[in-house]
Amino acid sequence: MSGASYPITIPDNFKRRAMYWDYVLRNRIRWAEDENASKAVRKRCIELLDELGIDEKCRQDLVESGAVEIDIPYHAETLGWELRIFPWEFLLFTATAESRPGPLIVVRHVCCPRDGATAHAPKSCMVVGSAPGGLDVYSFDSERRLVESNLRLEKVACAPNPTLQELTATIKAEEPDVVHLAGIDSHQGKQILGQDDGDGWDGYFLSDERGTPVVVNAEELALAMRGAVTERKKGHRPVLVSCNFYNSGARVAAMIAAESAMAAIGFQDKIDDRIAETFFAKFYFSWRTLEWDLLRAYRAAINDVHLGGAIVVLWSARSLLASVQNKPLLADTKHVTAVRKEPAAKEVEGMDAHQVLDVKVRLRETVNYSLLQNDENLFEQFSVSKLVDGRITGVRVEITLFVGSDSFPYDEVFDIEGPTKDLANDIRFPLTSNLLRSIRESVNTVIAIKVTWNTQIRMLETRPVKLLAIDEWVDTPALDAYLPSFVFPRDRAVAKIIDSAQRYLMSLNDDSGAGFDGYQGVDKHAKGPFASVDLQARAIWSALSYDMPLSYINPPPTFSAFSQRLRTPSDVIDGRRGTCIDLALMLAACLEYVGIYPVVFLLKDHAFPGYWRSDEAQQKFIDMSPRVSVTAEKSTENQDGFAITPPKPWVFTNYAEVVQLTRTGDLVPIETVWLTQHEGFWDAVDEGMNDLRSKSEFSSMIDIQYARSQKRPVTPLPILGVMS
Repeated sequence: MSGASYPITIPDNFKRRAMYWDYVLRNRIRWAEDENASKAVRKRCIELLDELGIDEKCRQDLVESGAVEIDIPYHAETLGWELRIFPWEFLLFTATAESRPGPLIVVRHVCCPRDGATAHAPKSCMVVGSAPGGLDVYSFDSERRLVESNLRLEKVACAPNPTLQELTATIKAEEPDVVHLAGIDSHQGKQILGQDDGDGWDGYFLSDERGTPVVVNAEELALAMRGAVTERKKGHRPVLVSCNFYNSGARVAAMIAAESAMAAIGFQDKIDDRIAETFFAKFYFSWRTLEWDLLRAYRAAINDVHLGGAIVVLWSARSLLASVQNKPLLADTKHVTAVRKEPAAKEVEGMDAHQVLDVKVRLRETVNYSLLQNDENLFEQFSVSKLVDGRITGVRVEITLFVGSDSFPYDEVFDIEGPTKDLANDIRFPLTSNLLRSIRESVNTVIAIKVTWNTQIRMLETRPVKLLAIDEWVDTPALDAYLPSFVFPRDRAVAKIIDSAQRYLMSLNDDSGAGFDGYQGVDKHAKGPFASVDLQARAIWSALSYDMPLSYINPPPTFSAFSQRLRTPSDVIDGRRGTCIDLALMLAACLEYVGIYPVVFLLKDHAFPGYWRSDEAQQKFIDMSPRVSVTAEKSTENQDGFAITPPKPWVFTNYAEVVQLTRTGDLVPIETVWLTQHEGFWDAVDEGMNDLRSKSEFSSMIDIQYARSQKRPVTPLPILGVMS
């Protein structure tokens, strides 16, 4: 460790730059798996770091040192906030990725006057679980056991779903050294409750006196961690406060480190819940094993957990770099791993399985063929965690899916060395896809789950699951992502529509040689660069409007209040009728057939298609080009804009971005219900624009082509009888 110091030059427009890069990180799911987009993002990272004074030589020095501490001044929450929300870790990780053999550890040192308190080995721990009122979709019992079993400290009890006053009073009375906050941040909570995000400030949901969820802002929570309500420089100082909830790293953890604790950990944006729990379990175990050295434990955990692109932020009220000098990461990692692999104490063999293992299971309540065809998990979570030190051997998981007289088993025996064994990605039923393909109506069935250890049954449950027919769809964020499976460009009716549209295309072009060539005719230097693309879409519209007149119809019966059958293009054309989603998917299939990239817009009670006017426009959008405004949803300069985090890269949920793309002409929305009213193409486009007038009605935009281009592409369902 050289101990070199590098000054940073902050440009005048840094507030806007900070918000932009925070937004790029939050939307990493969009670009991370696209090679061209990843290169474009990395290039912009390097350019900005160069501008800040962190040039190539400086970056190489950081890589060689393996650790960097960023000094960030703090005076008040409203001052210098851009330095705190800026994703320093992300830019440094990304810019050095190609030259870095191992992890680069980043710690943020919040520089402010303190009251002289010094860090010490922790003696007590308090776990706070908060999901009051309508947020009670989460249970924190399993997380509490995982935290306590890895820290092995004296436990401090806290009432579930405490009020701010109760939380403050408990900390004031008990003075816990470690506070683990588990719960829901302001943005996720408001999404669950169906509330507008309003001012967009980061915060944490607690309960009020009536049990109603209320947001506590970063400053209020920071004071509560000291057991103080108004006095900023008095009260208890925890050694560490861990914030295991989304969007907690930039403001909440920063304020806690500045005003309350010796250190605080949070997440810059969203993280998979399973990964978050695993990170904290491994961090706490490493912290205890490495004799309460915070930075070394943080470094070991970061190196040991695949975070899936999420950023864990460590804020400290004192400089920590000295603790890792002459303490190689490899040596710490080997030591922690060796301790973890040691056999469990002999007395563990005589313990009850409930004292040794914790099992956490979340099963999808509704499953259809599109999920399994695209290799999605049947279980949202299936994890087995150990509550004792040492290696636990011979754990067995048996799962059986029953359908009628058939059964489909899964069976695995394994040892647990780390805190948790995650099985959700491993559990597969090879014959299920064939089974679901034959289902013509929804089937209510069950899954039997059995977990055993040391001849003891730890879990024995039977849970219901609904298997949908192959053409059934449920409008939920998870299943919306697989709508591209219901876009059938090879349906025999699509070829028929394009054949009919050929004469309209020749007429519109006044050219007998005109053909459907996708984006080949785009000419950026022409007066109307996208005219050829629009004419192809108009020709398809004309064929549907004049040669195959359609009527609107309600969805076909599903005998379920929560699902809808989707018609194929052949069903629509043969029956001369369709719902809004049927018509949208049919036109999307026609556009995809001729090489134009279709999208589908989903509103709360409506769906309609659209298309990219050029492949270049789509790529710039995926690249997170700065030309797209990311502040359109912010009412003031110092507030972050948030949208529902999309479940997949091809699902886009930011209303402001989508609307801006339609206004700039990069994206063309089309109201396909107007086919049933025989309206003109451009009138349908105007109505499509009008459909996007309400942010509150907007749900998402799904890019069909981008879904097809993934490493695991979303392919059309193999519905028999529709393929040409």
